[in-house]
Amino acid sequence: MNNEQIPRAWKKNILNGLSYDTPIYRIFSCRRFEQMMSTNELVLVNPEKWDDPFENFYLKVNAFMGEEKVSLESLRKGWFGQCWTLNEDTDAMWRIYSPEKDGVRLKTTTGKLFRAIIDQQGILADFGSFIGTVEYLSKEELQNYHKQTFSETLTNGGLASMLLRKRTAFLHEAEVRVLASLSSEYLFEYEDGLYQVKIDFEDIFDEICLDPRLEKESFEKLKSKLEEKTNIPIIQSDLYKFDFEPIRFDIEVSEDER
Repeated sequence: MNNEQIPRAWKKNILNGLSYDTPIYRIFSCRRFEQMMSTNELVLVNPEKWDDPFENFYLKVNAFMGEEKVSLESLRKGWFGQCWTLNEDTDAMWRIYSPEKDGVRLKTTTGKLFRAIIDQQGILADFGSFIGTVEYLSKEELQNYHKQTFSETLTNGGLASMLLRKRTAFLHEAEVRVLASLSSEYLFEYEDGLYQVKIDFEDIFDEICLDPRLEKESFEKLKSKLEEKTNIPIIQSDLYKFDFEPIRFDIEVSEDER
């Protein structure tokens, strides 16, 4: 691919210090994972469906142009995102995102994931595709940012940067977020708030890692089942496995103490 063929998004829209080859991870429930394998689709979700109500508060507030109140509904409904993480293996992430103890963690890179979004977006990619690490800000920092006018916000990284900010309470997530926006004429197709992105499952993922809490028999059974459908390496997280040497006490005991 020569420079003329490289989308502007590929060079400009990877935000907040990510590089193309940065490994990133996401934990799916077993049901969601199997669904993705069968459809070859990643699903990005409209911010209105995100769990933390503060994540998209910028798009929920009243907005004014001069003295006139304006609606941000089309902006609100036109954005979609999916959350990944820089954390390879943490207790918190498995417990939060795999409550049934059957989760599947996928590994990819920033570049591979973003390439899928760019390909899906087509001619909209330059202005509607972004990926970046989330910035974690205090309540005061968020309030100060919010004091900027909307036009200033647009010149400081655009609406994508607004969706790459969270409260410090979520710092443990080390989140990477991939974002896509659509213009209003396309939104009728995604009224359910879900944006399906076509992927090549075998190409985009580098590793499949199964829940560390699976019993050995359950792990082997699930691994065998998945190996019939994919050639991607399958492992089990060793987060809770410890192979300590036995403790030995070299204490001489006298005849009188025996």
